[in-house]
Amino acid sequence: MQNSKIIGLLKSLDAKEFRLLYKYLRSPFFNYSSAVIGLYEYIRAFYPDFDHPELDRRLVFEKLFSGSPYNDKKIRNLLHEFHNHVEHFLVQLHIREETFTHKKLLTASLAKRGEYDVFLKKNQVLIQEVKARPQADIQTFQHLLELEEQFYFHPVTNKIKDGGESLEMMLDQLDAYFITKKLRLASELVARNRIKKQQTTLRLMDGVLAELKEKTKASNVLFLAYTLLYQLINQGGKPEYFALKEMLFEKFAQLNFNDQQSILIQLLNFAIRTGNQGDHAFLTESFDLYWFGLEHKLLLENGKVTDSTFTNIVFVGCKVGALDKVETFIQGYVDSLEDSVREDAEKLALAYLYYHRQEYERVDELIGQVPFRQVFYQIRSRGILLLALFELFQQDDSFFEPLLYRIEAFDKYLRRNQAINNTQKGYYVNFLKYLRKITQIAAGPGITQTEKGKLRNEIDGHQDLINKSWLLKQVDQRL
Repeated sequence: MQNSKIIGLLKSLDAKEFRLLYKYLRSPFFNYSSAVIGLYEYIRAFYPDFDHPELDRRLVFEKLFSGSPYNDKKIRNLLHEFHNHVEHFLVQLHIREETFTHKKLLTASLAKRGEYDVFLKKNQVLIQEVKARPQADIQTFQHLLELEEQFYFHPVTNKIKDGGESLEMMLDQLDAYFITKKLRLASELVARNRIKKQQTTLRLMDGVLAELKEKTKASNVLFLAYTLLYQLINQGGKPEYFALKEMLFEKFAQLNFNDQQSILIQLLNFAIRTGNQGDHAFLTESFDLYWFGLEHKLLLENGKVTDSTFTNIVFVGCKVGALDKVETFIQGYVDSLEDSVREDAEKLALAYLYYHRQEYERVDELIGQVPFRQVFYQIRSRGILLLALFELFQQDDSFFEPLLYRIEAFDKYLRRNQAINNTQKGYYVNFLKYLRKITQIAAGPGITQTEKGKLRNEIDGHQDLINKSWLLKQVDQRL
């Protein structure tokens, strides 16, 4: 039972929600099964981890149906019923938290019950509430379209006398909804296709862009935002990047959270990609965007930061030398990581910080103490350890053998690990080849300028290679 779907749902509930679930189950309006209540009362002692051996399905059955022979179908049916109740409870929580959803459902319910005057009042109040929102967004257009449809197509509404304005409103909202939704999805698709190196024909885009140009003239921030966003993704130039960034920073309060987040992510993608192509100024842009996202909570989902975002902020911050900010970030956000990755992410982040502070022995000590559990962290931790060991080797020849040993061990790990894709494996194997060569040359009598130039050109011309700039720096400064 520990690995069942119901346990996953229960783990997603915080302590208050878990207690509210009990009240829900005890309400005869929602549940009339005493066995369901008994199941909750049995398992609540194991919240929030639900990893106790007494959650074995047979033990649960014995507790709930004492004296009856084990019936697998019966316990499965009970778990299925309980699962359905938890799902319905989540819907109730959502409606309880989303007051607009509650009002909208109430209006729809009234529309079916013959109380036209009550329905009309609720419908019109809700329309005015949506219109009064300070930020027009895709959802605003959708809600207005649906509410006006609800009014216009009600059997009692006089469509000739009262429906003209509503019909025009519906068409305007439909256009606005379609244009912004099309641009948002098209931007995502173009960005994805660039990564996947695919092409897709986008139908109706000429008309959308022409209409968008007209709407942008009216200084609607949302239409301007999506115009600039699509231009950035489709054309991918620095002028488009800076125009969108300026718009985001200046008009930030006029956009809703989802639009702010979408724009920030696309700006980050462009800045990171440009920075990785050699424009160091865009690495600084990336870090500044990350910091902006943190300050405005655009990088958090339900109070959590993903480990990829966490490590990216650390990597970029270290590269641009913002070490104090990186340390502040690690301390401030490590508890926002999921439990399953927190230790790995924190230790790798600290290893990068120590390396860039030239505290190489601390990197060696840290990496040696942590049994990184996930492949991503195993690879990255071994990589940063090799960089630190090479620096130690430059200070002390006694690190020559430990460094070579770690290189060979990492090489074997990469070649034997089937969980690593061949492309990623190739990048690291090639890095190890050149690191090994540079280390052996640095420990020997050296090489001629001709040989050095040949090695440098070979590394510089290699496409499938991680840490290329670092390797070139070692050739230039250490050989």
